[in-house]
Amino acid sequence: MIVATNPDAYCPTAGGGIPDCAAMLAAIEACTGATAEAVVGKPSVHMAHAFLDRLGVDPGDAVFVGDRLETDVAMGHEAGMAGVLVLTGATRRGDVAGSEVRPDCVLHGRRATIPRVSEPAFHG
Repeated sequence: MIVATNPDAYCPTAGGGIPDCAAMLAAIEACTGATAEAVVGKPSVHMAHAFLDRLGVDPGDAVFVGDRLETDVAMGHEAGMAGVLVLTGATRRGDVAGSEVRPDCVLHGRRATIPRVSEPAFHG
Protein backbone atom coordinates (compact mmCIF):
# COMPACT_ATOMS: atom_id res chain seq x y z
CA MET A 1 0.00 0.00 0.00
CA ILE A 2 1.25 3.48 -0.90
CA VAL A 3 0.18 6.51 1.14
CA ALA A 4 1.38 10.01 0.21
CA THR A 5 1.80 13.06 2.39
CA ASN A 6 0.88 15.72 -0.19
CA PRO A 7 0.40 16.28 -3.93
CA ASP A 8 2.97 19.10 -4.29
CA ALA A 9 5.04 18.69 -7.45
CA TYR A 10 7.87 20.97 -6.34
CA CYS A 11 9.11 22.87 -3.33
CA PRO A 12 10.21 26.47 -3.95
CA THR A 13 13.72 27.34 -2.81
CA ALA A 14 15.95 30.38 -3.27
CA GLY A 15 17.73 28.56 -6.10
CA GLY A 16 14.55 27.39 -7.85
CA GLY A 17 12.10 24.55 -7.32
CA ILE A 18 13.18 21.09 -6.18
CA PRO A 19 11.11 17.90 -6.54
CA ASP A 20 8.51 17.43 -3.82
CA CYS A 21 6.24 14.56 -2.81
CA ALA A 22 4.22 14.29 -6.03
CA ALA A 23 7.37 13.96 -8.10
CA MET A 24 8.69 11.23 -5.81
CA LEU A 25 5.30 9.52 -5.74
CA ALA A 26 5.12 9.51 -9.56
CA ALA A 27 8.50 7.77 -9.71
CA ILE A 28 7.43 5.13 -7.18
CA GLU A 29 4.12 4.56 -8.97
CA ALA A 30 5.91 4.25 -12.33
CA CYS A 31 8.38 1.72 -10.94
CA THR A 32 5.87 -0.40 -9.03
CA GLY A 33 2.72 -0.12 -11.14
CA ALA A 34 0.81 0.65 -7.93
CA THR A 35 -0.99 3.89 -7.16
CA ALA A 36 -1.29 5.77 -3.91
CA GLU A 37 -4.40 4.79 -1.98
CA ALA A 38 -4.52 8.02 0.00
CA VAL A 39 -3.02 11.43 0.60
CA VAL A 40 -3.13 11.90 4.36
CA GLY A 41 -1.36 15.24 4.63
CA LYS A 42 -2.32 18.46 2.92
CA PRO A 43 -5.00 18.83 1.54
CA SER A 44 -6.59 15.93 3.44
CA VAL A 45 -9.48 17.02 5.59
CA HIS A 46 -8.53 14.16 7.93
CA MET A 47 -5.32 15.96 8.80
CA ALA A 48 -7.19 19.22 9.38
CA HIS A 49 -9.71 17.58 11.69
CA ALA A 50 -6.90 15.85 13.60
CA PHE A 51 -5.06 19.08 14.40
CA LEU A 52 -8.27 21.00 15.14
CA ASP A 53 -9.36 18.25 17.55
CA ARG A 54 -5.94 18.15 19.18
CA LEU A 55 -5.94 21.92 19.66
CA GLY A 56 -9.59 22.00 20.75
CA VAL A 57 -10.41 24.69 18.20
CA ASP A 58 -13.64 25.04 16.22
CA PRO A 59 -12.96 25.29 12.46
CA GLY A 60 -14.94 28.54 12.30
CA ASP A 61 -12.44 30.07 14.72
CA ALA A 62 -9.36 28.91 12.82
CA VAL A 63 -7.33 30.17 9.88
CA PHE A 64 -5.13 27.94 7.74
CA VAL A 65 -2.14 29.81 6.30
CA GLY A 66 0.00 28.47 3.49
CA ASP A 67 1.69 29.16 0.17
CA ARG A 68 -0.35 26.89 -2.11
CA LEU A 69 -3.93 27.27 -3.29
CA GLU A 70 -4.57 23.60 -4.10
CA THR A 71 -3.27 22.21 -0.82
CA ASP A 72 -3.17 24.81 1.96
CA VAL A 73 -6.12 27.06 1.11
CA ALA A 74 -8.21 24.15 -0.20
CA MET A 75 -7.62 22.15 2.99
CA GLY A 76 -8.59 25.08 5.16
CA HIS A 77 -11.82 25.62 3.26
CA GLU A 78 -12.70 21.92 3.13
CA ALA A 79 -12.38 21.75 6.92
CA GLY A 80 -14.46 24.91 7.48
CA MET A 81 -11.57 27.28 8.20
CA ALA A 82 -10.61 30.52 6.50
CA GLY A 83 -7.77 30.04 4.02
CA VAL A 84 -4.95 32.58 3.82
CA LEU A 85 -2.47 32.48 0.96
CA VAL A 86 1.07 33.78 1.47
CA LEU A 87 2.92 34.71 -1.71
CA THR A 88 6.34 33.23 -0.92
CA GLY A 89 7.10 31.54 -4.23
CA ALA A 90 4.92 28.46 -4.66
CA THR A 91 1.95 30.55 -5.81
CA ARG A 92 2.06 33.93 -7.51
CA ARG A 93 -0.61 36.64 -7.31
CA GLY A 94 -1.58 36.02 -10.96
CA ASP A 95 -2.35 32.37 -10.14
CA VAL A 96 -5.21 33.40 -7.85
CA ALA A 97 -7.42 34.80 -10.62
CA GLY A 98 -7.29 31.58 -12.65
CA SER A 99 -7.90 29.22 -9.74
CA GLU A 100 -11.14 27.68 -8.56
CA VAL A 101 -9.71 27.82 -5.03
CA ARG A 102 -10.22 31.35 -3.72
CA PRO A 103 -8.32 32.45 -0.61
CA ASP A 104 -10.05 34.58 1.99
CA CYS A 105 -6.96 36.75 2.15
CA VAL A 106 -3.66 37.07 0.27
CA LEU A 107 -0.51 38.21 2.05
CA HIS A 108 2.54 39.35 0.13
CA GLY A 109 5.06 37.91 2.57
CA ARG A 110 5.61 36.02 5.80
CA ARG A 111 5.87 39.24 7.83
CA ALA A 112 2.47 40.57 6.79
CA THR A 113 -0.27 40.50 9.38
CA ILE A 114 -3.54 38.70 8.84
CA PRO A 115 -6.50 41.09 8.85
CA ARG A 116 -9.97 40.09 9.97
CA VAL A 117 -10.98 37.55 7.33
CA SER A 118 -14.64 38.55 7.13
CA GLU A 119 -13.83 40.24 3.79
CA PRO A 120 -11.33 39.19 1.11
CA ALA A 121 -8.25 41.41 1.21
CA PHE A 122 -4.81 41.86 -0.24
CA HIS A 123 -2.19 42.94 2.28
CA GLY A 124 1.53 43.07 2.38
